[in-house]
Amino acid sequence: MSDDTPSDPPSDPVSGLPRHLPHGRLPAGDPPPRPSYPTTPGAPPFGERYLPMDDGPLSPREERAYAALAHLSQVGGLVLAPMLLLASLGRRSLFVDRHAKEAFNFQVTYLLLFVAAVVVALRGTGPTVLGVVAAYGLAFAAFAALRSWQGAFFRYPIAIRFLR
Repeated sequence: MSDDTPSDPPSDPVSGLPRHLPHGRLPAGDPPPRPSYPTTPGAPPFGERYLPMDDGPLSPREERAYAALAHLSQVGGLVLAPMLLLASLGRRSLFVDRHAKEAFNFQVTYLLLFVAAVVVALRGTGPTVLGVVAAYGLAFAAFAALRSWQGAFFRYPIAIRFLR
């Protein structure tokens, strides 16, 4: 007596795949269902996280660090870094907002002074004007970063207020 129904090929005891398929390939058909995890209302979908910018107000230590970073970005010549901090963290912290605006105002003023010093230095006055302007910018940026790290507000003595 022979049975007309085809028998399933023996399967591998470790992977559970039929032995006639190469290891790692699934038989044709629907993929296995994805697990679903219930989430609470208002929570992000499973596997996704909120961006750090959505976490609410900054801690005082984070405020001081970002404010100091806004001032120290001048040392690296990153004029737009205070604007990035202002756009990303300005709503979360009034302290970072004020320091980023002040740093941006000074950096644009410093950039204008530096261009004027280069023009004066090229006209024959010498590199002393350029050196004085560079030292002025670096000294005030370092001092402002130190004061902001201490939690104080710093206002540059010579800066055009582009942002208030």
